Amino acid sequence: MAHEITISWNPVPGATSYNVRRGTALGNESVAVYAVVTAPATTFVDTNVFQGKVYSYEVSSVVQGVESVESLQVLSAPVPFPVSPSPVFIDGAASFEVLAGSTVTNTGATTVSGDVGVWPGTSITGFPPGIISGVFHPGDFVAQAAQNSLVSAFAQAAALPPGVKLSGDIGGTSLKTGVYDVDSSLAITGTLELDAEGNSDAVFVFRIGSTLTTAASNSTITLLNGAQSSKVFWVVGSSATLGTNTSFAGILMAQTSITVVSGASVNGKLLAHTGAVTLDTNVVDAFIVIGFVTPGASCIHAIQGNGDFTVIGPLPASPPNTPPAPPPAPTGLVITSES
Repeated sequence: MAHEITISWNPVPGATSYNVRRGTALGNESVAVYAVVTAPATTFVDTNVFQGKVYSYEVSSVVQGVESVESLQVLSAPVPFPVSPSPVFIDGAASFEVLAGSTVTNTGATTVSGDVGVWPGTSITGFPPGIISGVFHPGDFVAQAAQNSLVSAFAQAAALPPGVKLSGDIGGTSLKTGVYDVDSSLAITGTLELDAEGNSDAVFVFRIGSTLTTAASNSTITLLNGAQSSKVFWVVGSSATLGTNTSFAGILMAQTSITVVSGASVNGKLLAHTGAVTLDTNVVDAFIVIGFVTPGASCIHAIQGNGDFTVIGPLPASPPNTPPAPPPAPTGLVITSES
């Protein structure tokens, strides 16, 4: 989606052109002219803007080669981010890095940075040699509550509006925030980029009809520009398999089972409803922030009129005992549209 900010002002009699200066906060507009608008036009469209950022503008007039003082300044609202889907809330399962329905089994030196649980099954094996930083919940009421929350999370994901259709293998692609629907199976071979475009609240939901499989040795999910694994949801209709040395990100929710092959790492959670979670020399970590970008500039401004701009002033007075006064500055500067 292209973004732009449009500003306009009242005409100055005799003006041949107008100089537009831009900043990122009131009062820090550049000394250098950002754009020149030839009279009689009194509108400027700025297309070089970025999501999450605010911009300030001031305009001067030029009459017979003499430039006026600058106008009052206007400040835009933050350039909007794309609409993001609602997140899926896992509530009682939030403390779990690994949750299964039947069993949790591990081989090798797996590390899990959170709770490990199972319900209605009771079997958790392979710890040690695996280690966890949380608590084991083998068939207790805590694991039961987590499974209840997982059922609710599946329902929340199913209730989201229809998404963009995907199929086959999505490795080698870059996706923005949104809901993505897969009728049957989905594969990831190579690198999948999830780009939040600077929006740390961007949500990605993948609803997969049957299975999810990542290729051995060369499957990576890369989080870009503020994307967070805690806001990436993989909702799998049956089972998921993460291949050898896969680097996976997000909350993986499978109706049946999850198998994580030797050397695969997970930046997120592994939550299986009815079946087993099988681990083998893996790292399952909680929501590592990768490539985070803080959106927007830090500023405080008042809201006036339609909420799109702030005006400050007054205009500086002409100093005494100077050559003839420069032409008047443009008045009525406003942001007329923003997208």
